[in-house]
Amino acid sequence: MGTGPATFDNGKIDIRGKYKDHTYPDPLKDIAGEKYLFQKAGTPISITNQPSTTEECESGNASFEVIPGSPEPAESIITYQWQIYDSQNLVWNNIIDDGTYSGSTTKKLDISSITLSMSGNKFRVNVSTNEFLCGIDSDEVSLNVIATPSKPIIDPIQIYCFDESNQPKVSQLTINDADTSLSVEWYETENGGNAIDPSTILIHEKKYYAQVTNSNGCVSTSRTETKAFISNPVITSTNQEVCLNESTTISVTGVPQTAQDFIKDHPELNLFLTFGGSNYFLKEEAMPWESAYDLIQSYGSGASMYQINSKEEEDAVYDKLAELGFANAGTSPNNHFWMGLKQYNTEELNPDNEVDQGWYWLDGRPLTDELANWATGEPNDCCTTNDVEDGEENYGQFDFGGVAKKWNDMTNVQESGNSWPVFEFNGSTSVVWGKYTNDDKTEFETFDETSSSLTVSPTKTTVYFLEVTIDDVLCRTEYTVTVNPNPISNSVNNLIYCDDSSDGDDSNGFIETIDLESQNATILGVNQSSEDFTVSYHLSKEDADDTTKSGLVSPYTNNIKVERKYI
Repeated sequence: MGTGPATFDNGKIDIRGKYKDHTYPDPLKDIAGEKYLFQKAGTPISITNQPSTTEECESGNASFEVIPGSPEPAESIITYQWQIYDSQNLVWNNIIDDGTYSGSTTKKLDISSITLSMSGNKFRVNVSTNEFLCGIDSDEVSLNVIATPSKPIIDPIQIYCFDESNQPKVSQLTINDADTSLSVEWYETENGGNAIDPSTILIHEKKYYAQVTNSNGCVSTSRTETKAFISNPVITSTNQEVCLNESTTISVTGVPQTAQDFIKDHPELNLFLTFGGSNYFLKEEAMPWESAYDLIQSYGSGASMYQINSKEEEDAVYDKLAELGFANAGTSPNNHFWMGLKQYNTEELNPDNEVDQGWYWLDGRPLTDELANWATGEPNDCCTTNDVEDGEENYGQFDFGGVAKKWNDMTNVQESGNSWPVFEFNGSTSVVWGKYTNDDKTEFETFDETSSSLTVSPTKTTVYFLEVTIDDVLCRTEYTVTVNPNPISNSVNNLIYCDDSSDGDDSNGFIETIDLESQNATILGVNQSSEDFTVSYHLSKEDADDTTKSGLVSPYTNNIKVERKYI
């Protein structure tokens, strides 16, 4: 090519240098339609309020917002495009609205159901107008996601001593978590409802549900259940007041059942193992998981469905069931067994909706890889769909379909899946009887008796005490047995009467108007009030010693002329 004008014209190029056979779009013009944008100087939009870095809780929602300045000219249309930074490829990518993002082309970007994997993601927005297409980028901002606290772990039963003047309150319920930054609220229901006022008095054997919140305001994934047991030992006796040399039996009620109590009260359960301080029972009846769970309430404090705390415990329970011919029996009989293991398919506890996630023991502990013992291919949430979590199989069982000690997930109600529930009882109750040996109650002695009753023969009014220890919580109560001094019967002179005609014969030696009670004052003397003592008259010593005999009625009619009376 040279420097002069073209000397060859093939007819394809117009006078402006455009190729005639190709359609070129016209350059954009300004709003007035007078000039092309490249023909005039433009002004970029400004940003009045930049978006801010935000912190939100896992599974919550977040948003970023930008406030632009006034465009020039004022009728210009403002356009937004939010972007996310790709740290691997070091590029900014435009965001498109989907199930997670919305408002990607507006001044406010909303992000829903955020996950921990989003923490640290960087965002910005490009703001432009139809008068200045290049636009301006906002400041870079970050999304910081705070992990929600785990489902709290709680003792299934919390024990308190009853005190009429200072009754235990909701504020005294505790969780098993060393993180002191967590705040705890208690509810009457597993979901919904309002938090209970901490000053509310606890109700004996009522269920309470704990929810924890961390310092960032993030709430636990779900609530965990506990039950309040208010230990209120009540002592009664066969006789609270006795005479010298008499005995009385004092007994206690209102204490939780011991393992022996549980065995005696539930003969329908088969006690098959004692291990690690717990007693394990088998109900030889196939039933849905929820039906087995409902039985716990009727069994009382200390009872729960079987929950595994160690591999050693799991081995001991299964090996004993196998030894007794219940487990690993194949198809004859085809037994399988429920555990206290349940899957919670909530957004908080199973956010990714996975078949092997969201499994928790009833005491609130999440199932860990260390304890998980699923059979090959389990859990699979069978059977409408396999390996897709749709809430079909949410309950843990073992020894199903010949897998022996291995676990399977099962529906609540299914004829072939209904299982024998395994229960455990781990309540611990002990009693110590004692008595004070001085009036100041600074000295005492204890008895060897460890049952719920004690027979005593006090020689003076005595204060007895009972210490009841339930799962390391000691409660004490006292009871006074009053010893009344033996009454003193003062002697009286013989009663001498002249025969009268009260019986119609004044010479037969019988009188119908003998006033025995006229001697009461002399018999009692000055130190014994007739309001405190009863005087009765009898014809024999045996009758007088028999407290069930009421004695002779006054006025009295003698049977013989000379008659001896016993007082």
